[in-house]
Amino acid sequence: MSFTSELYQTIELSEVDSTNRYLKTELSEGRLTGPIFCRAHSQTAGYGQRGRAWTQSLDSLTFSIALPFDGRIGEMPFISAQIALLLRQSIAGASHATNLTVKWPNDVFLDGKKVAGCLIEMLSPSPSRKEGYLIIGVGVNCSPVSGDGFDAQYVNDLDSERFFQSFSVALYELFMVDVPPVFKLSEWRNHDFFTPGQEVIVYHNDSSETGRYDGLDEMACAMVEIEGRVKRYQSGAVSIRPL
Repeated sequence: MSFTSELYQTIELSEVDSTNRYLKTELSEGRLTGPIFCRAHSQTAGYGQRGRAWTQSLDSLTFSIALPFDGRIGEMPFISAQIALLLRQSIAGASHATNLTVKWPNDVFLDGKKVAGCLIEMLSPSPSRKEGYLIIGVGVNCSPVSGDGFDAQYVNDLDSERFFQSFSVALYELFMVDVPPVFKLSEWRNHDFFTPGQEVIVYHNDSSETGRYDGLDEMACAMVEIEGRVKRYQSGAVSIRPL
């Protein structure tokens, strides 16, 4: 089913290497202007955080949304976490899935296994393009995922039309209205994949440390107590996993 929206220019592709890469190219070359919703029925080279390949199932939903942004976005490190909350909420509202949690910085888990994730990239303004763009790539597993050492979950009753509508409108309202975006910390605490005090391992660049998870702060920085001292981490080259 093709998705249509009054808020977005919608593009539907049968196959593409990556919807994020496609939008970055088209926007950079001036062939498109946002807001844009781009869905691909098949991604041949999807990627996630730190350039990792995105392993998808046959019936995965893969799409990207491009929204114009101003300089305020760079001052809001909580954007990834807030988008993950919107993604979780939209999946919950369009399926019968329960026990959906959010894992810092921007993944959604079902019954302890990853079911969806998003990749947020920025396209800065240029001499030929006044607007910068925030590009949000999303993947949702809707059937079993196979792969060596890959452990994931899936939602088999997701109403895709309802999901697309809910998530795209929520993103539009988050960024395209005059009210500054906010991070809903209390909602994150209610649906956090980790529990306070849980032992975790923090991977940062080529090193790792173990500690106890202490939740997120108001700017969505992850807090981990390591050797009696609380360290704060922003999303990026950091991964936190259960010990």
